[in-house]
Amino acid sequence: MMVLRAIVKWYEVGNFRAAKHVPILISTQIVGILPKGSASSAALCGQQSRIDSVAAMFHWQYTIRQPPPRLKGLVCPYISHFQNLGQPVRLLQAPNPNIYLVIGLGEPCALKSQAMSENLQSFLVDIKTFPLITEHSGRQCFILIPLPPWSGYQIFGGRLLDFTEQVIPLDDIWGRKIDLLMEQLNEQSSWPERFSTLDHFLMEKFAQAQYEVRPEIYWAWRQLEATGGRLSIRKMAKEIGWSDRHFSKCFQQHIGVTPKLAARHIRFYATLQWLRMAHGDSLSEIAIAGGYSDQSHFTREFQSFSGCSPKAYRNAHGAGLAGISGCIVDAPQL
Repeated sequence: MMVLRAIVKWYEVGNFRAAKHVPILISTQIVGILPKGSASSAALCGQQSRIDSVAAMFHWQYTIRQPPPRLKGLVCPYISHFQNLGQPVRLLQAPNPNIYLVIGLGEPCALKSQAMSENLQSFLVDIKTFPLITEHSGRQCFILIPLPPWSGYQIFGGRLLDFTEQVIPLDDIWGRKIDLLMEQLNEQSSWPERFSTLDHFLMEKFAQAQYEVRPEIYWAWRQLEATGGRLSIRKMAKEIGWSDRHFSKCFQQHIGVTPKLAARHIRFYATLQWLRMAHGDSLSEIAIAGGYSDQSHFTREFQSFSGCSPKAYRNAHGAGLAGISGCIVDAPQL
């Protein structure tokens, strides 16, 4: 039986009553012992086989921080992670419609897909429509910064198309500046200090941005998000007053992918969230609710984006604290 203790702490940054816009930090720690031979010990680290040799000691802390007002709408909440899981981890990272900046403060992470295999510490994950496998020793410290795709265009401009479907080391993008940022973050001893440093770094990047997102593209993305990707591309183009071709070209220039692929991606991700939560619903019910024509259509799309079947993903979800085992991508799909 797993021994688990969770500690939740709320921190106020500055005088919250005097300045209501100041964000709150939410910090959670999970510590515990997984007895030797337990199924949970295997699940913790995303493994499919049982681990019988030693008990697993683990410590997992994460902190969520809202960005400051100047970054509202441009950056999603920052999430810091510290993990010491006691054993190696191999996990599936399913595609997400956002862009991610990963700021590593510890050991590099092995990243693997059909197109790449690299060990990276700090990197950008652009909009991707493929499964990514991450592997590490079980000890990690990093900050995750999600960006809406239009924010990527504002910062990177035309280079966004070069980054699409890729994982890019941050020093390839920002050079010496990212080295200086990493040095500063490693010298700081608290998450509030580090988040404040990231605030200033990102505000500087957006202040220097030379690109503006067209309101039509911003509107189109929001419509796709609001409908779970179930909106006619032609209907959106007509409502904007553009031809289908011009809309598709302009959308891809700003977002990095075509509106059709973005719609598929958003629909997949929305249905993935449903799959995680709707334990009592059948896969066919989830498929229809997600806007797929039938369960076979849903399975094909899910497999295309995640590398595994919905059934395999559902069986693996919730099996352990660390996440979805990367082994399910290699296993025969049912």
